[in-house]
Amino acid sequence: MTASEGDDALLGVLAEGSPGKALGLLGNGGLATARETLRLWARLDRPDLGAICALAERLAKPQADAQFSVFLDTYRKLLWGTARACAGEVNALRAFGAGSADLERIGVSGRLEEWTGLWDKLVHSVQRADALNLDKRHLIVSLLLDAQAVLRA
Repeated sequence: MTASEGDDALLGVLAEGSPGKALGLLGNGGLATARETLRLWARLDRPDLGAICALAERLAKPQADAQFSVFLDTYRKLLWGTARACAGEVNALRAFGAGSADLERIGVSGRLEEWTGLWDKLVHSVQRADALNLDKRHLIVSLLLDAQAVLRA
């Protein structure tokens, strides 16, 4: 699969069939953020802490609110797909395209109740960070390291 086909698949997952949302992702660097989130998720079993911190630093800037939203959307979709894969849905992560073999490996790791517990933690953490105006860096790093912990559980 070429990079362009991989981007098309990722764009399709994130835009959910909406041409306007797809154009928005292309126009504000959202696709690059989604690509990086996907890469980090596919490497949960061997995390790149430098890349995680660099992403967190970049998305914590006030002008990066749209990219931060793309990160959260991508994370949610990856978490949902991983939980579905863990529950036995074979093709739950294939829609992400390039790197889906790594994603599928992640999806069959960990326990379903741990992945669904992470969903609850995601919702609570995002609401709390938003309500209290907490540092996005901490939220991003915590979410990715929490996913790694579930994988290793």
